This record gives sequence, C-alpha cells and structure tokens, in this order.
Amino acid sequence: MSGAWTTGWGFPLSVDARGRVALHSGCGAVDAALAVLIGTVAGERPMRPDFGIRLDWTTEELPDRIRELVETFEPRIDVSRVELVDSASIGYAPATRYLRGMAVVRIGYVLRSTGERWHFEGSFEWIE
Repeated sequence: MSGAWTTGWGFPLSVDARGRVALHSGCGAVDAALAVLIGTVAGERPMRPDFGIRLDWTTEELPDRIRELVETFEPRIDVSRVELVDSASIGYAPATRYLRGMAVVRIGYVLRSTGERWHFEGSFEWIE
C-alpha cells in the first residue's frame, strides 16, 4: 500500500513553516481521524448520519460500539482493543462531568500499511 493512503490533513487544521496545509502521516493521520470520529455525535453530519458516537449508548456497550464504529469508518487500521479509562485517574476534573457523562477511550490498533502498533486516547461526552 502506498504511503499517500495514510497521509492527510491534521485536526485541528494548521499550516507548516512554508504556509502550506500541514499534513500528518501514518499513526498521526489515523489519530486525527479518530479524534474527529469520536468527537462527532451521530446525526451531526447530514450526509453521514451514522458517523460518530450515539448519545443513547450505555457505558456497558460503549467499547463494542466504538470498535464497530472505528472498523466501519477507519479502513487504514485493524483494531486490537477498545477500553474505557477512568477519567479521574488521568487528571480530568470532576467538573467536566457535570450533567453529562465523560468517557475516555483508549483504542489500540495496527496500521495496515506498515504493521506499526499504536494506541489512540481521547475523550467525549455523552448522556448516560
């Protein structure tokens, strides 16, 4: 597989020293895509209504649902594990959970093009 397949714009969008759009490749590109995926609420994008986290998922089903979501929308990787992390144990303030649930997810994956192993960690809010 070509390296161009794993290269893309980063999130948030930025420019490099020459004023061009900064590109991310490999695991950096995948991490940027995963951040957008879990930071989006399903239905938020009218042309892709299934893209993103559904607010009606329960804590128990989150890991399996997130695995399905990533396997559907991120073809560059093979997911090895999905786990929820206790947000308090990694320094998230309890105030961020006011009236909503805070989920921190860790997604282990293998980049298909290179076989590189990596993990993504990100957070999102959902109503439990």
